[in-house]
Amino acid sequence: MRVLVAKKLFLFLIIGLFYGCFSVHAISMTEPYDPEKDPLVVDKSDVMLNPRMDSALRYPTQAMPIYEEHFNAYEAYTANQMTPGYKEYTFGNVSKDGHVYGRKFFRLGQGPPIETGGPLDVYVEGKAFFVIQGPFGQGYTRDGRFVLDSYGRLATIADYFLVMGENGPIVLDDTEAVYINANGEIYKNDRMIDRIRLVQFANLGEIDSFNSHIFYPVYGPGSVDLEENPKYYIRQGFYEGSAVVKGLIGELPRFKHGYLASAYTVQRTLRMYQNALTMGTP
Repeated sequence: MRVLVAKKLFLFLIIGLFYGCFSVHAISMTEPYDPEKDPLVVDKSDVMLNPRMDSALRYPTQAMPIYEEHFNAYEAYTANQMTPGYKEYTFGNVSKDGHVYGRKFFRLGQGPPIETGGPLDVYVEGKAFFVIQGPFGQGYTRDGRFVLDSYGRLATIADYFLVMGENGPIVLDDTEAVYINANGEIYKNDRMIDRIRLVQFANLGEIDSFNSHIFYPVYGPGSVDLEENPKYYIRQGFYEGSAVVKGLIGELPRFKHGYLASAYTVQRTLRMYQNALTMGTP
């Protein structure tokens, strides 16, 4: 009996030594581990950029930054209630293919006329915009406070962007005996110099703004659809005041409630997941 047990122990020892030697040899012959070649490893950047998230979390987390932009917009309203030619903007929540996007919209309402009596201050009644030229290319504005630059060219007072006429930049040399009629035609000493170029947009979704009073084409020069016969009336000696009609009140409570509702949804969903994960633990 003792001899049989000894033989079994000896057999197990031989088998153990054999597998041990084989394992050491296999490990020494294996190439260094490369996680990039492992088909079961998920790229972390892919996880960060395209998270696989439950819909209960995805929609509110995507909507919360848009509500924050609403807050930023209304803060800008408060700071620019007296900025000439300033236009309100807001964000709309647009859902497409399971994602929530923030779409920027401008409210291009008419600002009040501010009388100055200045010969180069111009107010536009209607929906037309002055055409200007800046380092960014062609732009548009409703701010009609104009001055002459060092070359005698008509320019905006805020940024010294050139105000364009039908024949290019408008050169006046000085402000003596300057008259601008209702059609935007500029006369100096009873001689017509040029006509201020004004355009009216057929689609407001094709323009964006740096600061809500200087606008530019979203898709590049020549991409904006314009009305063939813009309707406007020019008043010399006036400029357009801010079109902001409200500050941090108005629709702000609605955005606040939307943000808090989204945050509460995320909080409750995460708590639900936490409870589900701990239900099976003793």
